[in-house]
Amino acid sequence: MQKSNLIVSDLSGIGKVALTPMISIASVAGLDLSILPTAILSSHTGGFPKVYIDDYSEGMNAFLKQWKELDIKFDSIITSYFKTAKQIETIRAFSKSKQAKNAKLIVDPVMADSGKLYKGFSDEHVRGLRELCKGADLIIPNFTEANLLTDSNYDEEAASDADIIKVLKKLKKLGSKNVVISSVARNEEIIIAYYTEKNDDFGFIKAERVGDKFFGTGDMFTAIIASCFIQGIDLKEAIKLASEWISKCLRHSLKLNEKQNRNKIYGISYELYLADLAQKITELKMEENNYE
Repeated sequence: MQKSNLIVSDLSGIGKVALTPMISIASVAGLDLSILPTAILSSHTGGFPKVYIDDYSEGMNAFLKQWKELDIKFDSIITSYFKTAKQIETIRAFSKSKQAKNAKLIVDPVMADSGKLYKGFSDEHVRGLRELCKGADLIIPNFTEANLLTDSNYDEEAASDADIIKVLKKLKKLGSKNVVISSVARNEEIIIAYYTEKNDDFGFIKAERVGDKFFGTGDMFTAIIASCFIQGIDLKEAIKLASEWISKCLRHSLKLNEKQNRNKIYGISYELYLADLAQKITELKMEENNYE
């Protein structure tokens, strides 16, 4: 029976965010992919005017109905942006179905940043994502989302290492088996905090802070971490790879944008380095004795 890895997120016609980079990255990482769109947008919403947004809930249900009839099964489910709380519940139920039996569940609980919920989201969305994270094999929130999931209220800039560990422990208690808090801003650095079920290990990895905020970095980070995790690569090694590779893409994008007078809202120029990423993931798989 055909099995695949399912990515659940939105698709933007312009702007390299969400499914656009996630498909590219997971594919070169060696995953067999299926896609379930939650919304279809004419462009992402981070700077473009008059964005057309199609809530794809009806389409999602039609996709899942056909897949059930075809008896398609999945080895993993990677979730990112949900348009509605109802979509979250749909995927939570699907993750417990026969089609997803023994599938790894990886959740990027996209809902907030910089201390605030995204426009259009409510407490219902937070509660839905909290339920989805319970029992997930891996969750990848940013610091704002980690606060919301745990009913914490730490200021990102002021949070100490001890504060971040407290949040990680709360996420573990929530039921998440492995946790990566994708970004805690610290002056010129980004701190990535993690908890791994293996050895009951908490820790931090420092990453370079390159330029101002670029849209799509979180999606790229999630795609790399998830692709590595699914294939048995050590989580700490995956974090190091993701942060170093994305930093390289950001530096390249800054130079290219300046040279071509290109607005950064169009996205990160990562394509040139996909082959490099594929090679590094292959090397990590070989080191973990998971490469066939």
